[in-house]
Amino acid sequence: DMVRSCDEPMVEQILRRFGFTEDDLKNIDSTPKIYFTNEEVEKLEGVINSIVGDREFGCLLFASRLDDLVENCGKYDHLLLKEAEPYKNHLVFFFSENSLENTKWAEFFPERYDFASLDLTIREQIYVKRRALFNISYQAGITDACSGGSSKVITLCPYTTIHECVIKNTRYVYFDGSVKQF
Repeated sequence: DMVRSCDEPMVEQILRRFGFTEDDLKNIDSTPKIYFTNEEVEKLEGVINSIVGDREFGCLLFASRLDDLVENCGKYDHLLLKEAEPYKNHLVFFFSENSLENTKWAEFFPERYDFASLDLTIREQIYVKRRALFNISYQAGITDACSGGSSKVITLCPYTTIHECVIKNTRYVYFDGSVKQF
C-alpha cells in the first residue's frame, strides 16, 4: 500500500475509505463549501459592488486563536509579504487585531476596508472572502471556511505539520520560510 503524507485532508482520507481512487481524488474538489441564499447573495453583491465596483479585490486576516501567531504577530509577516507581492496595490477588505497603519501592509495595500466597520456577520464576511481574488492570513478557521471558492488562499502556519486539518489548494507558509501547497 502507498505511504501517504500525514498532511492529507481528512475529507480525502474519508473518501479513500469509501473506495475512491487516487484518480477520483484528483478530480474531486474536496475544499470546504458554504452555500448562500439568493437574498444573501443579492445583499452582499450590492455591498461589494458599492465599494469595489468591477475591480478585483483581496482579503487580509491578521487575527488568530493560536498563541504562536498572537505572541509573534508581525514577526513573520515578511514571509506573507513575499507571497503578497503579486497582489500589491489591490483594494483589500481586512480584519486585524493590530492596526495596519504605518506597516508594510499599509504600503502594499493603501486602499483598505476594515470588516469591523462594515457591519457584516461572520457568514457575510466569508462570502466576501470567497469572492476575493486572494486571501492572505494567519491560520484561522474563517479563512479555511472560504477556501472552497476560487480565491487564492495563502496562510501563515505556525506548525510544521497540521495533519488532517490541511486543506487542498491552500498555500501554507511556515515560520522557517518553507511553503507547501496540497
